[in-house]
Amino acid sequence: MGLYLFLLFDRLTTVNKLILFLIMIFASLLPDIDSARAWLGNKLVAFTFGHRGFFHSVFPVIMFAIIMQFIFNNFIYTIAFSTAYLFHLLLDSFTFQGIKPFVFGPALKGFTKTGSVVDLFLFVFLICVSLLMAFKVI
Repeated sequence: MGLYLFLLFDRLTTVNKLILFLIMIFASLLPDIDSARAWLGNKLVAFTFGHRGFFHSVFPVIMFAIIMQFIFNNFIYTIAFSTAYLFHLLLDSFTFQGIKPFVFGPALKGFTKTGSVVDLFLFVFLICVSLLMAFKVI
């Protein structure tokens, strides 16, 4: 998802492309810091917050957006980070486990299992669209 969003933002802005790419890839992976099995996962964070808990809500988006704006002082980077993070949450909301966007409220649950054929199809579809965008086909 981060690659797809980067390619979309790449067409809309003139900021440093490498920094934009790294921010968006990092932000699209960051919500899974609460999963000990994920690439950016952390066992202490997973134990403390539980998978798809606090870090799969809108509150970290706000917190990290403020931090991003303070670090980079660039609204485009902040919007790109927030968009990539939120799209991760959106895609996770399509799964049976879902997410709780406001932590304590009702969960948004979807129609597919993580790692299922539908999940794989969405992943492959987004990769294909990203490649087509990268080669300026679409």
